[in-house]
Amino acid sequence: MNRLYIRGDKRRKRSSEDEGFGTVQGRQEPVGKGGAFAPLQQRFLEEALDVEMEEYLNGAERSSGNKRNGKGRKMIKSSASEFTIETLQDRNSSFEPEIVKKWQTILADNLQDKII
Repeated sequence: MNRLYIRGDKRRKRSSEDEGFGTVQGRQEPVGKGGAFAPLQQRFLEEALDVEMEEYLNGAERSSGNKRNGKGRKMIKSSASEFTIETLQDRNSSFEPEIVKKWQTILADNLQDKII
């Protein structure tokens, strides 16, 4: 089953497998690399980073010439799974995310419990 998600002006299709719903029927392990929780955690972290970047790039930052400047990739490990997220960058490289800090590759257990 495909679902259409609209985020800003970008449209993309995701299947229920992408969302981890197919794993409920026992086709895939819930934890481990590629487990059911990995896509859910990945999307949550990417959305949270997006919100953090929007908050950071307020009027004062933008008026000084700072704006979004691409994305990077980071492998995140948690006790339940391992997945890659897209990290956001700004022109001045002054953005310091809070949910997943720079150079952090292991998701803290207390944060992981809040996501699941």
